[in-house]
Amino acid sequence: MELMTPFEINAALGAMVNFAAKNSPYYREQPWARKLVAKKPITLADIPVTSKNIVRANPTAFHAENLLAEDGTVMEKYTSGTTGHPLQVKHTQFHHAANKAENFRFKLAWGHGNHKSVLKMKNAHGDEREGKLESKKHADGRVTHTLYTLVSTPAAELMQKQQISMLVGYPSAILGALLELTDFTHLKLVSTVGEIIPEVLEGVLKMHPHVKHFDFYGLIETGMVAGRCATCGFYHVASRQNFVEILNLDDSPVRPGERGRVIVTNLHNRAMPLLRYETGDIAELSTHTECSTSSFSISRFFGRERDLFTLTDGTRVTPMIASEVVNRIGLKQFKLRQISTAEVEMFYIPLDPNQQLSETIAQEIIDKNISRKLKVKVIRVDELPRTRGGKVIIYESLLRVT
Repeated sequence: MELMTPFEINAALGAMVNFAAKNSPYYREQPWARKLVAKKPITLADIPVTSKNIVRANPTAFHAENLLAEDGTVMEKYTSGTTGHPLQVKHTQFHHAANKAENFRFKLAWGHGNHKSVLKMKNAHGDEREGKLESKKHADGRVTHTLYTLVSTPAAELMQKQQISMLVGYPSAILGALLELTDFTHLKLVSTVGEIIPEVLEGVLKMHPHVKHFDFYGLIETGMVAGRCATCGFYHVASRQNFVEILNLDDSPVRPGERGRVIVTNLHNRAMPLLRYETGDIAELSTHTECSTSSFSISRFFGRERDLFTLTDGTRVTPMIASEVVNRIGLKQFKLRQISTAEVEMFYIPLDPNQQLSETIAQEIIDKNISRKLKVKVIRVDELPRTRGGKVIIYESLLRVT
């Protein structure tokens, strides 16, 4: 599928804005919508950013009327509910098809369909039994194994036995499996989604340069937002599906090299239009503009804005510990959780089962990499704490900043 031209993107964006102005109970009452319906010009900046909290508080206000025939069936889905409040989202069949096409476009460049032996690690929930294995043989000889566990040992054993060439799953689950894998000969591609990428995972993959890494970022509310480019390695927007802005706190665009809030406008989901939707996540706009695929690149995603660490003076910092530091102190995996403006917990799994991480060493790491104003408590675990959906939030804040 060819990329959309700037003219086509603007046309699709304009069509969605016009539709929402007339058919969304929430948006049609706003001044910009009344102005647009009166055939007066507006700019995108005239539309206020839509807070996730507003949508969560009254989702039915975003359910649109007068859908088009091409929209097809309307489906319902819930967000993962990591905040404790799952959001009901309505999608059209047309939106679903567009999202599927964007997924295919990105995966095609990475050769997703070329692998003969694939392993998908999934969280066991509902009727799925922990440790259940399903294997499906395709007509062309490919075999896809689905293992319902996020535990690393059975996944690593299966990878070895079945000579897996592509591994799919949450970054934290994949990292655990790779740390137990002894032979990387057959593995060619790792495909991740659903969590921010741990620095440790990137460090492991650097030691095996023949193993490529595809990652994509998306939301239930909007579908696929961006994916890592097979050409340049940075993230590009799924431009046939979404229009993306990276904004400062004052809603001005960030400059290349700066971090900002991820704001998304879906171009096709007329069942529930979300204009300039604030995802709650932070990303860094890349300075790289020479890629033949797109001149708009994102360096990396840093997770949720709500999980920035807040210090006693009100300053907010991005927690980040480099893989070199983690390797030096002998950790397999770790998680930081802020419990107050002065305290963090460090959950850790050591590489050596006989090793204990001292609070003195942990405090030195926090002091040098995050802030001297935070006191750390170390907690050794066999498995990192996960959300109900099975995700690991590596840097998590329990504080709620208003």
